[in-house]
Amino acid sequence: MSSYVVEDKTINRILAAIDYAQYGHDDYAPWPTALVGVERRGFCITGEIDRLTKLGPIGIALREMNEAAVYARYEGRHGDMAGDPYEYETIPAPTIHQLYKSLQCLLYQCAEGDMPETDLYKALRSWADHIANHITYRLDAVEAAEWG
Repeated sequence: MSSYVVEDKTINRILAAIDYAQYGHDDYAPWPTALVGVERRGFCITGEIDRLTKLGPIGIALREMNEAAVYARYEGRHGDMAGDPYEYETIPAPTIHQLYKSLQCLLYQCAEGDMPETDLYKALRSWADHIANHITYRLDAVEAAEWG
């Protein structure tokens, strides 16, 4: 398996969905409230998440987790892997399908080292599972299937 640092747009889509979900949008709820108060390598997010003061730092935490996973995968064999610093950008909320793909992409790229054992990874994994269930139950074939 190869691993890489995802683009800022991947993280920003996830953050846009978190921002949107806070206001009760059913497609995205429940958003990963576990991100509030989560600690990751000395980084702590506390209180309610708001766009200006919390989403950017969550994005940085997601990027740091991604970079740590890439480093764990390649154990420093590629020298300094530091790329451009993460930049938060306010964007429109993605479709639920795009959110799911972005979550899956980030989770896959972070599935190295001890990252899957972190609270941050687990919160995203749980949210991705919820989104997958939500998408599945909206399919016509599932709706038409017999119960039981």
